[in-house]
Amino acid sequence: MNVLLSFNHQRFYKGILVLLAFSIPLCTMSQETKPNKNAMYITFGSAIIPNQVSISYERTILTEDVYKVGIKAHVGRYLSNYGGLDLESGEKIIENHMGISGLLSMGQFEVNLGAVNTQYKLAKGEIVNPDIDYDKLSSVIIPYINVAMRFEKEDHVLKIGFGNIELFHFSAGFKF
Repeated sequence: MNVLLSFNHQRFYKGILVLLAFSIPLCTMSQETKPNKNAMYITFGSAIIPNQVSISYERTILTEDVYKVGIKAHVGRYLSNYGGLDLESGEKIIENHMGISGLLSMGQFEVNLGAVNTQYKLAKGEIVNPDIDYDKLSSVIIPYINVAMRFEKEDHVLKIGFGNIELFHFSAGFKF
């Protein structure tokens, strides 16, 4: 299913700033010592060179002994694609992604399963087809799978793992 979506970079970054501005005061409002059920973090991912950055929000729904179940929403951008490798004409070059997934943690091990909407352009390659608009931004929904080791305390979270959008990645953020 291809859908043409426009991506406004200024609106994206303003939205991130607004989310951060509203979430920081929420961290200081509660004086009770109840477990933090929300987390917000930044993820840096790479294959060969650092090429992906995203921001994620997650909410814990159920905590049972060592198991934790939650939901995660994330938006991100590829800074460079495929480390500058030569691509064949018509291959997808992912520009942006946004998705939602279910989250299951067992101790420090974490699994995310869901769907992600990726926006992409087509690579020109060596043989350029005049009938193809290589600047057109299209989108497709693909499965999202991510596994990670999670290290968290009451007020912060660190993750390192592998996934089909973030690739090898490192995440750092705060809980509230």
